[in-house]
Amino acid sequence: MRAPGTFLITFDVELIWGVFFDAGWRRRAEQRWGSVRDVFADILSVLDRHGIPATFAFVGHLFLDRCERGPDGRTHGEMPRFEHAFFPGDWYDLDPGTNLETDSLWYGADLVAAVRDAAPDHEIGCHGFSHAFLESDRDLARAEIAASAAAAREAGFEPRSFVYPQNRVGFTDELAPAGFTHYRETYEKPSRAVSLLLRAIGDDPPVARAVRTGDVIRVPGGLPIVPAMGVRRIVTMRSRLREIRRGLARAAAEEAVFHLWTHPHNFVEGREFMIRYLDRAMEIVARARDEGAVDVVTMSGVTA
Repeated sequence: MRAPGTFLITFDVELIWGVFFDAGWRRRAEQRWGSVRDVFADILSVLDRHGIPATFAFVGHLFLDRCERGPDGRTHGEMPRFEHAFFPGDWYDLDPGTNLETDSLWYGADLVAAVRDAAPDHEIGCHGFSHAFLESDRDLARAEIAASAAAAREAGFEPRSFVYPQNRVGFTDELAPAGFTHYRETYEKPSRAVSLLLRAIGDDPPVARAVRTGDVIRVPGGLPIVPAMGVRRIVTMRSRLREIRRGLARAAAEEAVFHLWTHPHNFVEGREFMIRYLDRAMEIVARARDEGAVDVVTMSGVTA
């Protein structure tokens, strides 16, 4: 018999692919994210300590340890180009076309291997191939979804779970042909000011049930872990842990899914605080699991 509630945690692994199109965030990544691999090891250690399996959704390019420019001077010339209004020009212009050793924020084969070798058994999913936004152009969505799955398979994995870049969901009928069975849905959020206020007081996080839509299962989006930087520092440890307890209680009471998600780079700034938070949060989750209040699964372990 299944426990009445379900908990899962997902890490969107992007490195610089998640921010390169914004000049300010790109500079921040280049200047401050040098410790991201140490933070990644800390995250895996916490999950191991509490026996919590997670889904790691990798940008497809991070399955690579190298790439190179073709005769036309472009990287990944086989991929369609689609101009986003906020990033004019070729989406791959900044891809260095080098290797992991030279440009470690653009490649992540070592991180994939770390997840593969870690305990407990984590799930490796996909997050697009280049973090292009996929809600507006079917050809782009089809190519990005398929290329991310192909990169994962080339690395030895059969990905089942997909997380849309920027949570911009579109063309979900393209997922099943690429082998995906689950995707993370987004949800309506209040304004930034209201959202921050709710986080600061540790309000009830959203929970919902997974739903089958066509050939795939829509996994509810849930609660993002906010980094301890800027104005978000007003979200205290007490409030963060209150959210975890309330989310688990709601999931158990409503026979629903409480989905916690984040990015490893969110743990770089305020690292000590953020890792301590993750450790204490996973301790609370493990206790709820051991008491039979929730099942702890990965995205592909969630069924409608």
